[in-house]
Amino acid sequence: MYNYPNDFLISQENIDGIPEDWKFFIHDSSSSYHTLSKPSFNNEHLHLNAVEKSKKTVPKTLLGKPLHRKKELHIFVKEKNILPNKAIKIKEENIDKVVSIGTPEIKNTDKKGGMRFIIWFSIAAFLVLIGGVILLFIWFIDTYLVNMWGG
Repeated sequence: MYNYPNDFLISQENIDGIPEDWKFFIHDSSSSYHTLSKPSFNNEHLHLNAVEKSKKTVPKTLLGKPLHRKKELHIFVKEKNILPNKAIKIKEENIDKVVSIGTPEIKNTDKKGGMRFIIWFSIAAFLVLIGGVILLFIWFIDTYLVNMWGG
């Protein structure tokens, strides 16, 4: 479990850094929780859309490192009785805590780093190929043309 500062989601940049395959949950003060669509932020409010209410109750703190649960972001709020299928606006002071479960920390999975490696690898492979062609050309000249002219 990794704890984030309460203002972590009060930044669209931080929200955009969360990969699309993560699941989101909101926990109200009555210990019920809902699945969420990916949150967004604007005008000092965190905008959430509670999709489905769970029939289970979850303790206020999620203990341990459940191996079967990964890529989950849990938002604990001070409000009670959040209704499903309803848009919710939450201010920073109403966020109790933000935690990820099963995964240490959200890392921005910027694909540019991987693309950079592919580009540099391709350039290096191309240069090796060009060097090989030049060496083959020099060998051809030395072996056939020089010997053919009697040199």
